[in-house]
Amino acid sequence: MVSGQVEAGEPAGPGGGTWPVDGPIEIDVNGRNYAAPKPSMTGAEIKDLAGGPPEYMLVLVVEQGDDKQVADGESVRLETGMRFRILNSATFGSDLLELPPLLSKHVGSLRQKFSVEVIHENGFCVIIKDYPVPERVWGHRSVDLLVVAPDSYPNGQMDMFWVDPPLYLEGAKAPNGTGSDSKCGRTWQSFSWHVASWRPAFDNLLTYLYVVDSRLGMAT
Repeated sequence: MVSGQVEAGEPAGPGGGTWPVDGPIEIDVNGRNYAAPKPSMTGAEIKDLAGGPPEYMLVLVVEQGDDKQVADGESVRLETGMRFRILNSATFGSDLLELPPLLSKHVGSLRQKFSVEVIHENGFCVIIKDYPVPERVWGHRSVDLLVVAPDSYPNGQMDMFWVDPPLYLEGAKAPNGTGSDSKCGRTWQSFSWHVASWRPAFDNLLTYLYVVDSRLGMAT
């Protein structure tokens, strides 16, 4: 249970719940105030209270710390002043995903330099915005780069990478081993580029970017 400060045994309120002694609980959802009908509500009930689409995600806003996604069946003990957001998960991306601890650390390292989005779709799609590429080879200075980390990260080999916009060699020639692929809600140019081996104790998202850089440095 996500906990506020309402304790059991306080005076009874509407809806069969209990109220704190100073009256109904007021919560903020997407910038509007709502009176909670009971002191504990599920994520689905909070979305319904605010008229939010049931397929959207509910997020508990945390002032000092990471915001927390609240599942539909998860119960939240409410307190006045709590803030929530109802978001379209299809467009929001997934910064709220619970990443494997090491992947979270490595994504955090990348975010010191880049804007990074993570989406869960058959693994963790790590999208690095404005990733630099050799202009002398491609005529571009940067692209959005997609690499996919497996659910078992760092176990399980990372394989291939994707860029947007597409890259072409001189004369509009397509690079070797490339194609078009739809992943993570976008169309990408795929690079079929594979590492010979993967050692989880040494290889990871950050080291894999050296593999990407090596391929992008080739004018083939």
